[in-house]
Amino acid sequence: MLVRHFSILVAALSLGACGGATPSILALKAPTPGAFERSLKEPVLIAYDDQSGRLEAWPLRGQPNERPRFISGRLGITMAGGMAGNGDVLSIASSTPSALVAYDLDTKATTTLTDPFGQPFDVAIDKNGTRYVLDTAGVTVYQAGSQRPYQLSCIMQYYSGSAIAVDNEGNVFVNGYGNGAYGLFEYLSGSSQCLKVPLREDEDHGIGIDPKTDDLILFTQIGCAGGKEGTMLVYSKPYGKNIVSRGRLRGNCPGLLRLDATSTRLLFADGPPEKNRTRGFRGCSSSCITQRSYPHLRKPAYYMGRNPAGFTTIPNVLPN
Repeated sequence: MLVRHFSILVAALSLGACGGATPSILALKAPTPGAFERSLKEPVLIAYDDQSGRLEAWPLRGQPNERPRFISGRLGITMAGGMAGNGDVLSIASSTPSALVAYDLDTKATTTLTDPFGQPFDVAIDKNGTRYVLDTAGVTVYQAGSQRPYQLSCIMQYYSGSAIAVDNEGNVFVNGYGNGAYGLFEYLSGSSQCLKVPLREDEDHGIGIDPKTDDLILFTQIGCAGGKEGTMLVYSKPYGKNIVSRGRLRGNCPGLLRLDATSTRLLFADGPPEKNRTRGFRGCSSSCITQRSYPHLRKPAYYMGRNPAGFTTIPNVLPN
């Protein structure tokens, strides 16, 4: 098993329909020093640092950057998965403790809600502000303005998943495998059941949606052996056969992915970049965030902190 905070591998899971549970609030506090600096919004990449337990930020640029700035105090998270943003509020899938953590960049307030169903690994937010959390029990839904999450079930009962995305119509996508099922699964908007998406190329790791076009982005051919790995496939609707873009990621184990607000930068979790292909950059000691132009995958840049986990960009647009 590959151990890395970007590519989340989960334990066996069995999905069942649940509902009506009320999350408990573990914390509601204003963290000490590290207020968000407005000068950083030009725009910025924000990640959770698993070593310090704080948020860190880099200006989005076209050159290597290994000097992030801490912008929060400790959030009480030991290990984080994916992150998504809605305006200036970040939602973080906290694996330890099992919770959905929201951090307001303006007020510096942290709200932590326990996940009543499982251990979270990734999160996506639709255009209405509803948050979808991929956890060890399936997909937990936190509707905007509601304190009563409910769970989506899947008749396929895939055993594990590592990434989640939602499109402009509110359809939810999860990559899953196990119990004879492998590939991309879709929960149609308004339904608690999932269907397997018949893709031309069935393997997928990182998944995402381009809010501008509603195109589906998939990462495939990830071996994690190190060096020039991964392929990006972009499907237009109806998802399945029509691949509108394809490119080589040239990564070292590409994982979770995000687009910036302009849909011109693709950012993904990655291993250490190759020194001979990265001018002026000493490389990552463990994991980093790689940037490529989207959809052409040119103009590489790298962002390194101590141990960046879930990440997103500010500003951004929904779905995120």
